[in-house]
Amino acid sequence: MPVQKGDVLVVPDHTRDGQTRVTIKWSQNYSQHSRDYILFLADNKTQNTEGVLLFIDAEWFYHGHFRRIAHRTDLNTYEVTIDDTFQYGQKKYDGEQRFVVLHDKARTPHQDRFLETSLASEAAGQAIRVAASMGYGSVAEALNNVGKSVFGMDLHTF
Repeated sequence: MPVQKGDVLVVPDHTRDGQTRVTIKWSQNYSQHSRDYILFLADNKTQNTEGVLLFIDAEWFYHGHFRRIAHRTDLNTYEVTIDDTFQYGQKKYDGEQRFVVLHDKARTPHQDRFLETSLASEAAGQAIRVAASMGYGSVAEALNNVGKSVFGMDLHTF
């Protein structure tokens, strides 16, 4: 079952063990925009599943917004409850391979911007884990199929 409103995600504290930062670029209101996000592979505590992709606006993570809505469970993790503060994208309409985004919802990057950027990131090991969490056998297979399934689709609010 995909991540649902009310689910609790366990998020690793990447400030302790490195991080994967991706720059998302998109067009909005006839101008180009870009924003840095921190990519996490979170666990869904509610559903007892692993490998939920979570993108958090870097400024929101480092300047307190995330810490105001999450609580630290120990030195290495946070827990956050999914609510309408979050948005999501997914591989298919049935919720397959749903990923979660925390950012200013006035920004309107399409779903494919997150998936293609994270798969093409310089962090090869992370890209392999992202591809696997999306149900693909390789990064190349994922890149080939992502655009076909979510190109141009807006993020949804929980």
